[in-house]
Amino acid sequence: MTALEIASNRLPAARSSIAFLAFAAAVVAVNALLVRNYARFSTGPAPEWPVMVDLLLVVPLVFLALNWRQGKAAAFRALALVSLGALAGSLILPDESKNAWHVVDDLRYVALAVVVMFQLGLITLLLTQVARERHSQNLELALDRAISARFGDSAFTRALRLESRVWLYGLFRRPIRQAFPGLRHFHVGKQGMNATNQLGFLIAIGAEIPIAHVLIHLFDPLIAAVVTALSAYGFVFMLAEYRATLYRPLSVTERGLQVRYGVASDFLLEWSSIATVEPTRGPVRRAKGRLRLIGMGEANVLIGLAPGTRVRGLAGSRVVDQIYLGVDDSAGLIAELRARAAQDSI
Repeated sequence: MTALEIASNRLPAARSSIAFLAFAAAVVAVNALLVRNYARFSTGPAPEWPVMVDLLLVVPLVFLALNWRQGKAAAFRALALVSLGALAGSLILPDESKNAWHVVDDLRYVALAVVVMFQLGLITLLLTQVARERHSQNLELALDRAISARFGDSAFTRALRLESRVWLYGLFRRPIRQAFPGLRHFHVGKQGMNATNQLGFLIAIGAEIPIAHVLIHLFDPLIAAVVTALSAYGFVFMLAEYRATLYRPLSVTERGLQVRYGVASDFLLEWSSIATVEPTRGPVRRAKGRLRLIGMGEANVLIGLAPGTRVRGLAGSRVVDQIYLGVDDSAGLIAELRARAAQDSI
């Protein structure tokens, strides 16, 4: 089956996702309008049960009905929709309308505890893997294999892999001591002062966290604690992004170009999917079918892809026509890719 045929087969799924998002947004909007204008039609506070049924039952059940073949992944996403529905309902309903909804509000703390336990579980897995295999193999790849063996291959698994990389690169100064597999590697930290710019941004975020905490604490200590916790996680993510920029390379392999960029991007471009390779410079605007991987640097390599080529990301795969890359040795990468393309065409 060709890449174009695969793309055609997946179009209905993409349309289904767009239709569901439109449906969910319409449900939230209609409930918000009805609650806001309830006083025009009746006296007393707006009832809470229609909002509760729509946001906590109807929307998640419709999602499950559309995605039941995904199994556990669909169930996890439905639970996430319940959490989002609880948050949306808390914003929509005024205090005088909330009776049973106060219980839903209290469950937000349960959801927070679940998130914390999830993160602690990932950190425990990370530390266990580090202790077991720190001298034997590449820790990132070992974590990926451990997660895949336990959870299979799904969007949930890809999210777990990303989260494990965040903690791996965020907690350890030099997490990768064994080389990644590949025939040749290309790094991305020096181009356009990519890593230097990230470090400056990281310092600015770190300096802002205690100042913001003190100022917000003057008004509400609880909100200050929540904002500081989220800011601290953002700092860990940016620290992981900075270190991943230094240590995660693009690798030329027998199958194709393994694209690792920052902490998030990790996919394989097979040789048959690469149509053209050209140098480029200057700013790159967002466009449909265009993927930009430049960090805080600048693009210097443009890869044109064969029609219908899909690139896998965190949320799934999408059709990509062009990939703009920022690489330290752009001339070396272009020469390598062109040589591989010439060999593949023989």
